[in-house]
Amino acid sequence: HKAQVEVKVRSQLQDEAVEMWKQEQQTPTGKGGKPLGLCTICNTISSSHLQKTGKYVPLSYSPLAKHVNGGRRLADFNAEKSWLTDGEATVLIDYTLEMAGQNYFPFSRRRLKEHADEIIQAKLG
Repeated sequence: HKAQVEVKVRSQLQDEAVEMWKQEQQTPTGKGGKPLGLCTICNTISSSHLQKTGKYVPLSYSPLAKHVNGGRRLADFNAEKSWLTDGEATVLIDYTLEMAGQNYFPFSRRRLKEHADEIIQAKLG
C-alpha cells in the first residue's frame, strides 16, 4: 500500500512538472528569455514538494521528456494492463491487512489469488 501511495505521489508531481513545462513553452522564465529545461523543472518540483511535505521525491527528466513528446507514463501503461482497478486493489490490500490483524497467517498466495479472482469474477459477471 505504501508503494502504491508513492507511485501516486510521483505521478502527481510528474503531472505538475508537465504543466510547468507547458507554461514555460508559452512564457519562458529562464535566462535570456529561454524556457527552463526539464532537469531544472524536475528539481524545482521536487524541492517544492520537499518544502511542503518534508519528503523528497526525486523526479527524473528522461521519462518526463518522453511524456511531453507524446509518450505515456509507465504507471499509466501498467494500470491499463491491470486486472484490478485501484479501488479493487485497495479492497484486496485491506482484506490482506485485516487477515494479518486477525492472525490468519501464514496467509497463502493461493488464498490471496482466490480472493482476487472473486473480485474479478464479480466485476465480469
